[in-house]
Amino acid sequence: MAVSDMVVRNLMMLYLVIIAIIKIYGHITCQTYSGLSVLILSTVAVGAMLLGALTWDVSRKGATYVTRGSEDDKVEHEMCRGGICWHGVAVKSSVSELRCLAIADQIGDRRVEKVLEVVFSREKDAYLCDEREYNQRIEELKVRIEHRHGIYKELKKHGIDSVFDECLSELKAAEKVDFEEMGWLIRRSYAASLRAADKQRIVKKLRRF
Repeated sequence: MAVSDMVVRNLMMLYLVIIAIIKIYGHITCQTYSGLSVLILSTVAVGAMLLGALTWDVSRKGATYVTRGSEDDKVEHEMCRGGICWHGVAVKSSVSELRCLAIADQIGDRRVEKVLEVVFSREKDAYLCDEREYNQRIEELKVRIEHRHGIYKELKKHGIDSVFDECLSELKAAEKVDFEEMGWLIRRSYAASLRAADKQRIVKKLRRF
């Protein structure tokens, strides 16, 4: 486990220990610290410890990379087959880059353009799925509006007691809410369609790369 991870997991304990040390020091030196001063001092101390731990972890990773770099390069160079090569990136890469490498392993190709093609294809499919769901919701709303409106017209045509006026008003208000929701769904469906088209355009460009 990295030193910085240990510091983060025991952050509250470190705060309490440092606050206790400040209180003891103030008691020994006959000084009184306000609550704000204690909070600031403890935060600075914990921040310094966390920064030191991160620096130590980074230096250790750097040393590991230097000692193993030549062997890793030799292995990775054998895996490169045209395009942009990612050899040697795993040791010094961020979490997002590791996710890209996971995609590269899934498709069996480490070229950046191929990984990006998969990423944008998945985003295109996701937006198309959103568009289908919005359109399905729109159709459901159309049926509900038509059904409710038919009931409203029949009641108005045949006439009902004035005591039910509130019910008629509620039906009319619900119809208005549904129309507003339908408008929102139509806008979202159109936006999802545009985004899917944009992703498809990028995918086509990547395929010609």
